[in-house]
Amino acid sequence: MPVPDHVYQWLRQLPDVMIFIGVVYHVVKRTLKGRGIPLIGGHADGILLVFVLSAIVSLIANPGIDHVIGLANLKALLRYVLIVYLLLMIAPRQSQRIRIVRWVMVAVGVQAAVGVIQYFGGPPVHNFLLPRAIEGGGEPLVKIFTGAKFASVNHLMGTMGDTISFGYLMLVGFIISLFSRKDSASIYFSKLSFFLVLIYLTGSRAVTLVAVLVALFYYLSRGDIAQKTIRALSWFLIVYCASGLFLIFASTLLFGQSNESFFYILTPGYIELAMNQRLGIVFYILPFSLLKTNALFGFGPDKYHFAELVASANTDLSAVLLRVLPNVLEDVYWIALVVYYGLIGVSLWIFFLRKIYLRIEREPHPSCVTRHNISSAAIYLLASSVLLCFFNQAYEARSFSFYLWLLIGLALVQRRQAERHSIREPHH
Repeated sequence: MPVPDHVYQWLRQLPDVMIFIGVVYHVVKRTLKGRGIPLIGGHADGILLVFVLSAIVSLIANPGIDHVIGLANLKALLRYVLIVYLLLMIAPRQSQRIRIVRWVMVAVGVQAAVGVIQYFGGPPVHNFLLPRAIEGGGEPLVKIFTGAKFASVNHLMGTMGDTISFGYLMLVGFIISLFSRKDSASIYFSKLSFFLVLIYLTGSRAVTLVAVLVALFYYLSRGDIAQKTIRALSWFLIVYCASGLFLIFASTLLFGQSNESFFYILTPGYIELAMNQRLGIVFYILPFSLLKTNALFGFGPDKYHFAELVASANTDLSAVLLRVLPNVLEDVYWIALVVYYGLIGVSLWIFFLRKIYLRIEREPHPSCVTRHNISSAAIYLLASSVLLCFFNQAYEARSFSFYLWLLIGLALVQRRQAERHSIREPHH
């Protein structure tokens, strides 16, 4: 976009601003009409409110925190939760909900097509799609795109700049397709395989593994107990044999693998590298944060302030991990939440997610089935978010978080309308 860097950075915030304006508009509109604001229910709204208050306490109680950065991090976590309340106020009909999901799949399809063009076009297309370099400015507006880090590797990124963002969006398409109507078995499995291949070609190990786990769990959860047992044993034998054969030749097959390779995680060099990244956060940063008096309410959502505290504590961390800590802390997002908001904050967030799951999962009345395709996709996206945040910050990524809360909102609207329908129906 032919605009200055600071304008470009602010334009990236437009989706968040539009959602906020939409929520404010409908809140004012309903208030003027004397109508209340619809809630998620099941105590989820109260838990979310307490979480926000706990996060504010964490901001205030920790001196030295940059409040702009802290509020920006809190906003990044919660910004798309507003979509749920926006949809509850709009209350789209079933036909509209189906149309929204179809448009989501159109967006996914467009990006997938760009990804295919990039793959076959090679480096020239990859270089054409590289995001613009952003210079100057300060947190939280500066954005460093991962698609430009390994320009020599044709990892798919579509028009998204970050390869993992493309992977997230393909995962959304994969999960929606998993619960879509099947025209035929061949088309259904071809579509799923297509998404899995695109996810793998992004180079994101985390998204690839989560996609495989989602497919495996969905497959094993179908049918009766006998069928599930047979499938589980079959998959165990397949994985066991394949792993055995793979490990026999691992030393030869993986010799000289670079860290851009998907299979680099199986090489000895990965452990050494990971100790300065995710494994270092698990083995050093988590114990450090839990053994301090800040453990309950956290150190506040400012990773730079936290990195300074760790550096001044004379810990045994390597110089490399200390230097890169602000950049890698959120790669294990659950630990980052513990650091930011403490045990109280992360517990409240987990309870909030659990309440949402229960609201979508439970049926309002035996005669009214609410677990349609949208609800199932929302549940699987929610479960995927929990897994992804052990490796990345899925709740902050636009290409995943937006669609996660969109599907959750549609599922909650579907459940609420089903509840009203069951109340109107005569009971026999």
